[in-house]
Amino acid sequence: MPSVSLRRFVTMATPHLPSAPVKARKALVVRPSAVIEVSAPSVREARRRRRRWALFWAVLIHAAILVGGALWHTNPEFIAQIGTAISMSTEPAVDRQQESTEEKPIEEVVIQSASGPPPKPTEASIPDLVPVMDPVDLRMPEPSEANEFIEMDIEVVDLGVTFGEAFEGEDIVNEVLETKLFSAPAKGNCSIFVIDVSTSMPKELGVAGIAGLRRELRLKIDSLPGDRLFNIICFGDQADGLALAPIRASQEHKALAHRFMAGYFTGQFLRTRTGQFGRMGLANGIPYVPIQPNEVPYMKGTRGGSRYDLALVAAFKQRASTVYLVTDGTPSVMKNRRFLPGASLVGRDEVIRTVVRAGQRLYPKELPIVHCVSINGIGESYLKQIALAFKGRCDRVDVEQIP
Repeated sequence: MPSVSLRRFVTMATPHLPSAPVKARKALVVRPSAVIEVSAPSVREARRRRRRWALFWAVLIHAAILVGGALWHTNPEFIAQIGTAISMSTEPAVDRQQESTEEKPIEEVVIQSASGPPPKPTEASIPDLVPVMDPVDLRMPEPSEANEFIEMDIEVVDLGVTFGEAFEGEDIVNEVLETKLFSAPAKGNCSIFVIDVSTSMPKELGVAGIAGLRRELRLKIDSLPGDRLFNIICFGDQADGLALAPIRASQEHKALAHRFMAGYFTGQFLRTRTGQFGRMGLANGIPYVPIQPNEVPYMKGTRGGSRYDLALVAAFKQRASTVYLVTDGTPSVMKNRRFLPGASLVGRDEVIRTVVRAGQRLYPKELPIVHCVSINGIGESYLKQIALAFKGRCDRVDVEQIP
């Protein structure tokens, strides 16, 4: 009996123990495996995202390097301007204020505009007229949106060597040996004198010829009526303007024009003031307006010598009614290549066509008259084309015929 009761006790005491631990163990085994299966794809996706972002930034950086290199080859002046702007923005404001105060020690005198009445100075006051123009005012006037043409490689009408039948009356172009450089008649109320001051002019004219050129220009300017407008543009590799826009032919302005011309061919500067002093606007006490290719329609990205194409288009911007061009050569124009380093030579016929096209766009109603004077017959064939296109006269003047 005792043994039987013991077996019953053991049997009755252990029936509920095995089931609970088995279920717990099964739950613990299943749950960790599920966590591992869910987390593995998320890790792989994060790695993919990091690779995609790394590829994106690598492509972006290489594209920026390629674009910067292309800009440097096609337009290095633009890159230089960006660097200048960044350097100026990092300069202390106090230093810039000191520079601005040091650069303006001279009292400003404003040139009489075309709309105001002409002044009446005394003879004693004329030598002291040295108007100083603020650098902000030394920019060429901006053309309207309709006239903003800054590329030379635009499509132009093929006008041919003699511009075809677009311009009638070839008898307008004359070979007249005149003793006066500016004897051709003027039209309208605004005359602009475009004078070649390149290094070849003294060689062709000599000392006597240069003196005769000064004398003829002085006589022509002095003969202008007081209510007439005029301006002077001297050109070489770049160009200088007497004033920002045509001014009245008052005694003050005539005296200023004579002082403006006195500095050329004297060794004070090579060719033009703009080429020597840049955009300063004042050289040796004489004010001037700098005229550079990037500021003139059709001339952006060009350079060269004897740039009467640059000077003529600048005169067209100022709405001249008559232009007198005196030169001893033809322009040699180079134009920057697009997306390639270096520059290419622009054909002279193309240069002439560009000048004519600029005149047609800037004067939609009536073209100005352009009278051309060829010194010793140099470049006469091209000057005839310009004179014919603008219904002017082409004169050949030899050195011995200049009084």
